[in-house]
Amino acid sequence: ASLVLRGATIANNGAQPAGPDVDCVRMLAESAEDACGSSSSSVVATASAQDHSAAVDPNASKADRPLKDWTAGDAEDSVEGTHKVLLKLLPELENLNKKKSPAELLARPPPKYVHDVTLLCAQTMGFPPNVSEEWPESREGKLDILEALSSSICQALGLASLDFDPEHVLKGKEVPKTLRVLQLLAIAAAKFSSGALGSNAAAG
Repeated sequence: ASLVLRGATIANNGAQPAGPDVDCVRMLAESAEDACGSSSSSVVATASAQDHSAAVDPNASKADRPLKDWTAGDAEDSVEGTHKVLLKLLPELENLNKKKSPAELLARPPPKYVHDVTLLCAQTMGFPPNVSEEWPESREGKLDILEALSSSICQALGLASLDFDPEHVLKGKEVPKTLRVLQLLAIAAAKFSSGALGSNAAAG
């Protein structure tokens, strides 16, 4: 319709054509332009929505997300789950103890094994900070190390507190809570290594 109007203008030596037929053609041209504009906007909006959907998939399971994108709520307390999470971050875990496998140790984590995992994490990922390489003889020293681990995780992940009692670790009690802490350790370390944590996390 717009082409017809342009042709009529040219044929009329540049003067705008007039008449009821011309008005009808002009209305058709304007309607076509409006429809085209609306269609283009719809296409752009649809493409934008598709791009956003591809970037953020709220239905993706935690297994499909990198560990640095996990939250504290993704941590659980099974032996198998803890083993898998730690191996994502620390392949050397398999060689940490020469006598027992990680699965055997995680079934009831000895306090020193919790420290060994923490130290390996610190050496590999840089988190937690200021981890002593020595496992102390005194009960108070052991409790201090486990308390420091809990505090570092809370600070890194923005948690007010953890349902974790270092005394229970020393006594071999509340194993699921200890396993969850080890998963939270891995999550915090992955975030720290990727730069997803603030500088305060390394200062603890």
